[in-house]
Amino acid sequence: VRGLAHCGVPYRILLLSDLEKENLAQYKTWLFPNLFRVDKSIIRLLRATAMRNGNVAVFGPATGITDGRHLGAEMASELLGIPFELHPRSTVRHVIVQDFGHAISRELPAGFVYGDSLPYGPTLTPVERGVERNGGIPLGHANLCWYINRTGLFAKDFGKGSARNGKAGVRGATDYSVVWSAAMPLPAELLRACARYAGSNIWCEEGDVVYASDSIACLHSVKAGKRTLHLPRPFKVKDAVTESPIGKNRIDEITITVKPPMTRIFTLE
Repeated sequence: VRGLAHCGVPYRILLLSDLEKENLAQYKTWLFPNLFRVDKSIIRLLRATAMRNGNVAVFGPATGITDGRHLGAEMASELLGIPFELHPRSTVRHVIVQDFGHAISRELPAGFVYGDSLPYGPTLTPVERGVERNGGIPLGHANLCWYINRTGLFAKDFGKGSARNGKAGVRGATDYSVVWSAAMPLPAELLRACARYAGSNIWCEEGDVVYASDSIACLHSVKAGKRTLHLPRPFKVKDAVTESPIGKNRIDEITITVKPPMTRIFTLE
Protein backbone atom coordinates (compact mmCIF):
# COMPACT_ATOMS: atom_id res chain seq x y z
CA VAL A 1 0.00 0.00 0.00
CA ARG A 2 2.89 2.39 0.70
CA GLY A 3 4.25 1.86 -2.81
CA LEU A 4 0.83 2.36 -4.37
CA ALA A 5 0.25 5.57 -2.40
CA HIS A 6 3.40 7.18 -3.79
CA CYS A 7 3.61 5.82 -7.35
CA GLY A 8 1.78 8.79 -8.88
CA VAL A 9 -1.13 6.73 -10.21
CA PRO A 10 -4.54 6.65 -8.48
CA TYR A 11 -5.56 3.11 -7.54
CA ARG A 12 -8.68 1.14 -6.71
CA ILE A 13 -8.90 -2.04 -4.60
CA LEU A 14 -11.06 -4.86 -5.98
CA LEU A 15 -11.97 -8.40 -5.03
CA LEU A 16 -11.08 -11.15 -7.46
CA SER A 17 -14.83 -11.80 -7.83
CA ASP A 18 -15.26 -8.20 -9.10
CA LEU A 19 -13.58 -9.32 -12.33
CA GLU A 20 -16.73 -11.31 -13.09
CA LYS A 21 -18.96 -8.19 -13.13
CA GLU A 22 -20.22 -6.80 -16.42
CA ASN A 23 -19.47 -3.20 -15.41
CA LEU A 24 -15.81 -3.86 -14.62
CA ALA A 25 -13.70 -0.77 -15.31
CA GLN A 26 -11.11 -1.09 -18.08
CA TYR A 27 -7.90 -0.38 -16.18
CA LYS A 28 -4.52 -0.60 -17.93
CA THR A 29 -2.35 -1.72 -15.00
CA TRP A 30 -3.31 -4.55 -12.66
CA LEU A 31 -1.57 -5.70 -9.46
CA PHE A 32 -2.15 -9.15 -7.98
CA PRO A 33 0.14 -9.18 -4.93
CA ASN A 34 -1.06 -12.43 -3.35
CA LEU A 35 -2.95 -14.55 -5.88
CA PHE A 36 -1.74 -17.79 -4.32
CA ARG A 37 -4.72 -19.87 -5.45
CA VAL A 38 -4.92 -20.22 -9.24
CA ASP A 39 -6.79 -22.80 -11.30
CA LYS A 40 -7.76 -22.95 -14.96
CA SER A 41 -11.01 -21.03 -14.37
CA ILE A 42 -9.10 -18.17 -12.72
CA ILE A 43 -6.61 -18.12 -15.61
CA ARG A 44 -9.53 -17.84 -18.07
CA LEU A 45 -11.01 -15.01 -15.98
CA LEU A 46 -7.73 -13.08 -15.89
CA ARG A 47 -7.20 -13.46 -19.64
CA ALA A 48 -10.73 -12.25 -20.30
CA THR A 49 -10.34 -9.11 -18.18
CA ALA A 50 -6.93 -7.95 -16.92
CA MET A 51 -4.62 -9.76 -19.34
CA ARG A 52 -5.60 -8.26 -22.72
CA ASN A 53 -5.70 -5.03 -24.78
CA GLY A 54 -2.08 -4.04 -24.07
CA ASN A 55 -2.48 -4.12 -20.28
CA VAL A 56 0.26 -4.95 -17.80
CA ALA A 57 -0.53 -7.45 -15.00
CA VAL A 58 1.92 -7.53 -12.07
CA PHE A 59 2.10 -10.66 -9.91
CA GLY A 60 3.64 -11.35 -6.50
CA PRO A 61 5.90 -14.07 -5.06
CA ALA A 62 3.26 -16.70 -4.19
CA THR A 63 1.34 -16.55 -7.46
CA GLY A 64 -0.32 -19.86 -8.28
CA ILE A 65 1.42 -22.01 -5.65
CA THR A 66 -1.79 -24.01 -5.28
CA ASP A 67 -4.81 -24.88 -7.39
CA GLY A 68 -6.84 -25.36 -4.21
CA ARG A 69 -5.93 -29.05 -3.86
CA HIS A 70 -2.14 -29.32 -3.77
CA LEU A 71 1.01 -27.18 -3.73
CA GLY A 72 2.98 -26.87 -6.94
CA ALA A 73 4.32 -24.56 -9.63
CA GLU A 74 2.16 -25.78 -12.54
CA MET A 75 -0.43 -22.99 -12.38
CA ALA A 76 2.20 -20.26 -12.10
CA SER A 77 3.93 -21.71 -15.15
CA GLU A 78 0.71 -21.78 -17.17
CA LEU A 79 -0.40 -18.30 -16.12
CA LEU A 80 2.92 -16.52 -16.63
CA GLY A 81 4.29 -18.46 -19.60
CA ILE A 82 7.56 -19.24 -17.81
CA PRO A 83 8.45 -22.63 -16.23
CA PHE A 84 8.54 -22.34 -12.45
CA GLU A 85 9.49 -24.62 -9.57
CA LEU A 86 8.49 -24.59 -5.90
CA HIS A 87 11.22 -24.92 -3.27
CA PRO A 88 9.95 -26.46 0.01
CA ARG A 89 11.54 -23.96 2.36
CA SER A 90 11.05 -20.46 3.77
CA THR A 91 13.31 -17.66 2.59
CA VAL A 92 13.85 -13.95 3.11
CA ARG A 93 13.10 -12.16 -0.17
CA HIS A 94 15.04 -9.35 -1.84
CA VAL A 95 15.42 -8.42 -5.50
CA ILE A 96 18.46 -6.65 -6.96
CA VAL A 97 17.30 -4.81 -10.09
CA GLN A 98 19.50 -5.33 -13.14
CA ASP A 99 18.93 -3.25 -16.27
CA PHE A 100 19.43 -4.97 -19.62
CA GLY A 101 17.62 -2.23 -21.54
CA HIS A 102 13.97 -3.00 -20.76
CA ALA A 103 11.69 0.04 -20.41
CA ILE A 104 10.75 -0.88 -16.82
CA SER A 105 14.24 -1.43 -15.43
CA ARG A 106 15.71 1.43 -17.49
CA GLU A 107 13.97 4.11 -15.42
CA LEU A 108 14.97 2.64 -12.04
CA PRO A 109 18.12 3.95 -10.30
CA ALA A 110 21.38 2.00 -10.14
CA GLY A 111 21.75 -0.17 -7.05
CA PHE A 112 17.97 -0.48 -6.67
CA VAL A 113 17.12 -3.24 -4.15
CA TYR A 114 13.74 -3.98 -2.59
CA GLY A 115 12.15 -6.62 -0.34
CA ASP A 116 11.81 -7.20 3.39
CA SER A 117 13.26 -9.23 6.25
CA LEU A 118 10.36 -11.64 6.84
CA PRO A 119 11.02 -15.30 5.91
CA TYR A 120 8.10 -17.19 4.38
CA GLY A 121 7.59 -20.12 2.10
CA PRO A 122 7.41 -22.26 0.13
CA THR A 123 9.57 -20.31 -2.33
CA LEU A 124 8.47 -20.00 -5.95
CA THR A 125 11.11 -19.25 -8.59
CA PRO A 126 11.54 -19.61 -12.34
CA VAL A 127 13.58 -22.66 -13.28
CA GLU A 128 17.22 -21.95 -14.05
CA ARG A 129 17.41 -19.77 -17.20
CA GLY A 130 13.71 -20.40 -17.69
CA VAL A 131 12.96 -16.71 -18.23
CA GLU A 132 15.50 -16.19 -21.00
CA ARG A 133 14.62 -19.43 -22.80
CA ASN A 134 10.89 -18.72 -22.86
CA GLY A 135 10.66 -15.18 -24.17
CA GLY A 136 10.89 -13.25 -20.91
CA ILE A 137 13.25 -10.41 -20.01
CA PRO A 138 15.07 -10.60 -16.64
CA LEU A 139 14.76 -7.32 -14.74
CA GLY A 140 16.32 -8.37 -11.43
CA HIS A 141 18.13 -11.08 -9.52
CA ALA A 142 16.57 -12.89 -6.54
CA ASN A 143 18.50 -12.74 -3.26
CA LEU A 144 16.81 -15.61 -1.41
CA CYS A 145 19.30 -18.11 0.03
CA TRP A 146 22.69 -19.43 -0.97
CA TYR A 147 21.56 -22.27 -3.26
CA ILE A 148 18.60 -20.63 -5.02
CA ASN A 149 20.28 -18.53 -7.72
CA ARG A 150 17.44 -17.37 -9.96
CA THR A 151 15.76 -14.45 -11.68
CA GLY A 152 13.74 -12.47 -9.13
CA LEU A 153 11.96 -9.99 -11.40
CA PHE A 154 10.98 -10.40 -15.04
CA ALA A 155 8.66 -9.11 -17.71
CA LYS A 156 7.17 -11.02 -20.61
CA ASP A 157 5.11 -9.79 -23.56
CA PHE A 158 2.32 -11.91 -25.02
CA GLY A 159 1.22 -11.20 -28.58
CA LYS A 160 2.09 -7.57 -29.33
CA GLY A 161 2.63 -6.99 -25.62
CA SER A 162 1.93 -3.86 -23.62
CA ALA A 163 0.60 -0.64 -25.08
CA ARG A 164 3.91 1.18 -24.52
CA ASN A 165 6.53 -1.40 -25.48
CA GLY A 166 7.39 0.38 -28.72
CA LYS A 167 5.68 -2.04 -31.08
CA ALA A 168 3.17 -0.60 -33.55
CA GLY A 169 -0.41 -1.77 -33.90
CA VAL A 170 -3.68 -1.87 -32.02
CA ARG A 171 -3.73 -4.22 -29.04
CA GLY A 172 -6.39 -6.93 -28.80
CA ALA A 173 -7.55 -9.84 -26.69
CA THR A 174 -4.24 -11.74 -26.82
CA ASP A 175 -1.88 -8.77 -26.41
CA TYR A 176 -0.59 -8.01 -22.90
CA SER A 177 2.45 -8.15 -20.64
CA VAL A 178 3.10 -9.76 -17.27
CA VAL A 179 5.59 -8.78 -14.57
CA TRP A 180 6.49 -11.18 -11.75
CA SER A 181 8.44 -10.41 -8.58
CA ALA A 182 9.98 -12.79 -6.03
CA ALA A 183 9.80 -10.14 -3.30
CA MET A 184 7.33 -7.76 -1.73
CA PRO A 185 6.53 -4.98 -1.03
CA LEU A 186 6.85 -3.39 -4.46
CA PRO A 187 8.31 0.13 -4.20
CA ALA A 188 6.66 3.15 -5.78
CA GLU A 189 9.35 3.53 -8.43
CA LEU A 190 8.81 0.00 -9.75
CA LEU A 191 5.02 0.32 -9.74
CA ARG A 192 5.29 3.64 -11.59
CA ALA A 193 7.53 2.07 -14.23
CA CYS A 194 5.09 -0.82 -14.72
CA ALA A 195 2.16 1.60 -15.03
CA ARG A 196 4.02 3.69 -17.60
CA TYR A 197 4.79 0.51 -19.58
CA ALA A 198 1.05 -0.20 -19.66
CA GLY A 199 0.19 3.29 -20.90
CA SER A 200 -1.41 4.45 -17.64
CA ASN A 201 -1.35 8.19 -17.02
CA ILE A 202 1.33 9.13 -14.49
CA TRP A 203 -0.23 12.04 -12.63
CA CYS A 204 2.85 12.90 -10.58
CA GLU A 205 6.51 11.88 -10.88
CA GLU A 206 7.68 13.14 -7.48
CA GLY A 207 6.50 10.43 -5.07
CA ASP A 208 3.68 12.55 -3.63
CA VAL A 209 0.30 11.11 -2.72
CA VAL A 210 -2.25 11.48 -5.54
CA TYR A 211 -5.99 10.91 -5.51
CA ALA A 212 -7.80 11.44 -8.80
CA SER A 213 -10.79 10.59 -10.96
CA ASP A 214 -12.60 12.10 -13.95
CA SER A 215 -13.86 14.96 -11.78
CA ILE A 216 -11.26 15.63 -9.08
CA ALA A 217 -7.50 15.68 -8.57
CA CYS A 218 -5.75 15.90 -5.21
CA LEU A 219 -2.08 16.08 -4.31
CA HIS A 220 -0.56 15.79 -0.83
CA SER A 221 3.14 16.51 -0.35
CA VAL A 222 5.61 16.89 2.50
CA LYS A 223 8.49 18.09 0.30
CA ALA A 224 8.96 21.71 -0.73
CA GLY A 225 9.28 22.74 -4.36
CA LYS A 226 7.41 22.94 -7.63
CA ARG A 227 5.04 20.14 -8.60
CA THR A 228 3.24 19.32 -11.82
CA LEU A 229 0.09 17.22 -11.99
CA HIS A 230 -0.17 15.67 -15.45
CA LEU A 231 -3.82 15.27 -16.43
CA PRO A 232 -4.89 12.47 -18.81
CA ARG A 233 -6.55 15.01 -21.14
CA PRO A 234 -7.41 18.75 -21.12
CA PHE A 235 -9.87 19.91 -18.45
CA LYS A 236 -11.29 23.15 -17.14
CA VAL A 237 -9.66 23.23 -13.70
CA LYS A 238 -10.67 25.06 -10.52
CA ASP A 239 -9.32 25.13 -7.00
CA ALA A 240 -11.88 23.07 -5.07
CA VAL A 241 -11.62 25.28 -1.97
CA THR A 242 -11.58 28.79 -3.43
CA GLU A 243 -13.36 27.88 -6.71
CA SER A 244 -10.90 30.10 -8.56
CA PRO A 245 -10.02 28.90 -12.09
CA ILE A 246 -6.57 27.49 -12.83
CA GLY A 247 -5.58 28.76 -16.27
CA LYS A 248 -7.77 30.60 -18.76
CA ASN A 249 -8.87 27.61 -20.86
CA ARG A 250 -8.68 23.85 -20.71
CA ILE A 251 -5.29 22.65 -19.48
CA ASP A 252 -3.57 19.27 -19.25
CA GLU A 253 -1.08 20.20 -16.49
CA ILE A 254 -1.43 21.84 -13.07
CA THR A 255 1.74 23.40 -11.69
CA ILE A 256 1.91 24.45 -8.03
CA THR A 257 4.53 25.36 -5.44
CA VAL A 258 4.46 23.18 -2.33
CA LYS A 259 5.08 24.59 1.15
CA PRO A 260 4.89 21.39 3.21
CA PRO A 261 2.84 19.83 4.51
CA MET A 262 0.34 20.76 1.84
CA THR A 263 -2.78 19.25 0.31
CA ARG A 264 -4.37 20.80 -2.79
CA ILE A 265 -7.66 19.69 -4.31
CA PHE A 266 -8.86 20.60 -7.79
CA THR A 267 -12.11 20.03 -9.66
CA LEU A 268 -11.95 18.85 -13.27
CA GLU A 269 -14.64 19.66 -15.82
